[in-house]
Amino acid sequence: NPPDKLLILEELIDTKERPIRDTPTMIKMLKERYPGRRFRICPDASGENRNANGWATCIDELRQQGWTCHHDAPNPLVALRISNVNRMLVTALEDRAGGLYVNTKYCPFTTDVLEQQPYDKVGKPDKHSGQDHAADAMGYLVMQTFGARLAQARSAPWRH
Repeated sequence: NPPDKLLILEELIDTKERPIRDTPTMIKMLKERYPGRRFRICPDASGENRNANGWATCIDELRQQGWTCHHDAPNPLVALRISNVNRMLVTALEDRAGGLYVNTKYCPFTTDVLEQQPYDKVGKPDKHSGQDHAADAMGYLVMQTFGARLAQARSAPWRH
């Protein structure tokens, strides 16, 4: 059965002290922090693009670890991702079964992004603030985990 709740318990963020510049670095960090674990990864669809040297894609590198990757090609629309993340947050706030929960103590950057993500003059997420990557990642995770159910709920008649 698919989960009813999505719990964001911890974040790995690219910082000066601990940069995450590429997929091998991220793989190394995950293996150090969670040895022996298997992962279900929901990456950006652009991870299927060949890297500069023409060898494995980022998603190939993740799969080579024995991890499962789920993504759409192309990525779901930005507005749909934002809408679905917001819908999951509201579900949690209304104390209904399910929803999206974020551990604000161990996920301060994700919390800031959800509270303060800036938008440009035409209403799209601002790509210059550095916050859009975390918001995009959350959107991919929500879409891959709950997308079908959220689509079904959108097509059902509104009920109170």
